Amino acid sequence: MSPSPPPVQPTLFSLPRDSVVTVGNFDGFHLGHQRIIGRAAAEAAGSGLALVILTFSPHPRIHLGHDLHLIQTEAQRRESLQAAAPDYLFVLPFAQVVDLTAEAFIDEVLAGSLRARRVVVGEDFRFGRGRSGDRDFLAGHAAGIGLEVITVAPVTVAGERVSSSAIRHRLTAGDVAGAARLLGHPYALDGTVGRGAGRGRRLGFPTLNLETENRLLPPGVFFSRTGVAGREYDSLTHIGPAPTFHAGPTIETHVLDFDRQVYGEPVRIELLDRLRDVRGFASAAELVAQLQADVAGVRMRRGRTAAI
Repeated sequence: MSPSPPPVQPTLFSLPRDSVVTVGNFDGFHLGHQRIIGRAAAEAAGSGLALVILTFSPHPRIHLGHDLHLIQTEAQRRESLQAAAPDYLFVLPFAQVVDLTAEAFIDEVLAGSLRARRVVVGEDFRFGRGRSGDRDFLAGHAAGIGLEVITVAPVTVAGERVSSSAIRHRLTAGDVAGAARLLGHPYALDGTVGRGAGRGRRLGFPTLNLETENRLLPPGVFFSRTGVAGREYDSLTHIGPAPTFHAGPTIETHVLDFDRQVYGEPVRIELLDRLRDVRGFASAAELVAQLQADVAGVRMRRGRTAAI
């Protein structure tokens, strides 16, 4: 039996033992995040210290008024961080720390409540009021209080530095396969099955209509993998408007070899590869012919996953 995921701690408290702490936003839980948390886990295991992941909600840029479309929903991000199996997972309201100086963040949060003996961060780590602190400031201040700082080099894939902003750029362009290579896993949409207009069923291609909190919605028609009713299925997913019917944006997935009513049930759609643009057709018959070709393309890819 696998261990239960650690509870999410929304309030800072004094730990009962010394720790290794890693701090970040971790949106997407991409390859760079995985390297940082993996290094922190190795440091904790090798020294007998507690492993602590510290993050914030909402994302600092959103708290400061920026319109940022995150890679993951908050629930997805917490699921990813819990899967890393820290001893403590703190998800603090960003308002609690936004006004702390860099010195106070080190002294009160890291060395104080969290009893950090080592801190593991990425090269671009910034913290403190107005983002005044960086890894060099952290290392300089930490040295005087016996706190070791470990900086983890960024991950590159085919010469490209892995970052949340690079992944957002790819997803906005519909490049889900490229995003998956940087994430280290397919991009996923989570939600529940809602009621649609029923056009797909009338055309012979019934779909699940996804209601989701995900805000990064890559435009296009995709080869996908859909988890529903306790199983995973190959699927064809449409994200965007339905110009043939002069209808607004939707997320609809045609699940191969599945035809059940599952309204209100949870569903996860992993987008594996982009097949084509969303476009209008002169008639329903032309649309059906294209859908038949799309499904044939999905069946050719059956059993494959996105290249990572």
